[in-house]
Amino acid sequence: MQICPMAYIVITFPLEVRPMMRDPQVLALLRKKARRLLRKRGYRMVFTRWHYFGEHGEKYHPHLNILCDGGWLPEEQLAELKDSIRRKLLPRSIAKGIGKDLEIQYRYSRSPKQIMHWIKYVTKASFRDITWDEPLANALYGFHNGCFAGTWDGS
Repeated sequence: MQICPMAYIVITFPLEVRPMMRDPQVLALLRKKARRLLRKRGYRMVFTRWHYFGEHGEKYHPHLNILCDGGWLPEEQLAELKDSIRRKLLPRSIAKGIGKDLEIQYRYSRSPKQIMHWIKYVTKASFRDITWDEPLANALYGFHNGCFAGTWDGS
């Protein structure tokens, strides 16, 4: 089996909107919107997974990790992709009201070693200690975090 070139996108939400992101239904809806957007833009394989905390659990820091097929994007196409993600996941009225927007990082690689590193990182647990936020841990109990969309069979 050969590993295809892959893009890695990380979407971080502003501090001001994080309180409403403690609801698993909101997290599920946001990742679904991201997957649908990427599929509509022609990506055939999309995997989404939330990370909730940094390495030490110091604060709730939800960010959506996305792995998808695709190639390197020229600056103009990348700006267009980021803009469409921002419009889809954070209402413009909220972004304008708080004076902040989604932070979006995009990386692309053809290197199997780099891609495997991303896969290991994205699939690792980021909520490793219930004491970091016990009410949130209880709310997320049973939440299916990793989600695939598209065709992953190599065809």
